[in-house]
Amino acid sequence: MGQVIVCHLPRGTVSAWMRNVTTKERLAVHDRQIAAIRELIKEGMRLVVDTRKDLRTVIAIQKRTEEKLETLIQTMRRGGNGHSKKKVDLQ
Repeated sequence: MGQVIVCHLPRGTVSAWMRNVTTKERLAVHDRQIAAIRELIKEGMRLVVDTRKDLRTVIAIQKRTEEKLETLIQTMRRGGNGHSKKKVDLQ
């Protein structure tokens, strides 16, 4: 990724600088700024894709967890370990 240089100049310095700079130099500055913005957008899109992949993984894990929990609840309702204790009411 390109390096972005930010400098803070006193008020009015930029406009004075712009008066003394050729059009080609101004365009070069704008081109660098546009390239930097483009890189930021690309990185943001990569993060969105990664986040979506992670979210899909979390959704799949959550679904399995809910299935296992439902199985446990059904087992508890049946009273299922072979002992003759009362069934647990989970409602």
